[in-house]
Amino acid sequence: MHLCGYEALGLEFGRLLVGLRPDLASILLDEEVHVGFFEQEVRAILVHGGPSADGARQAGKAWRRRLPRTVDRYLRDESLALFRHELRQHILDVIDERFCAVELMAEPHSHDS
Repeated sequence: MHLCGYEALGLEFGRLLVGLRPDLASILLDEEVHVGFFEQEVRAILVHGGPSADGARQAGKAWRRRLPRTVDRYLRDESLALFRHELRQHILDVIDERFCAVELMAEPHSHDS
């Protein structure tokens, strides 16, 4: 579950990177493949229900609770100061959308401050 979350986070940073350096688009393509793989694996666990699905959802919720602090560390560089709040919120929202889409969460996480 943690790998799925970190791959999704890596995908968002890959998108930011390609916006600045289009020549690095192959990184984004790799991240999209990785995220797709892990989301497919998570769906396979969840579709069967039971303790494994419950454990995956609990792990997803726990990882999501820690995500704001992780994103804050990743966005700490002073060059991002003007965009930090918007980037942070965008990343959190996109991760929430992905987690809802694979049914790790029933609804988006409450906005973090």
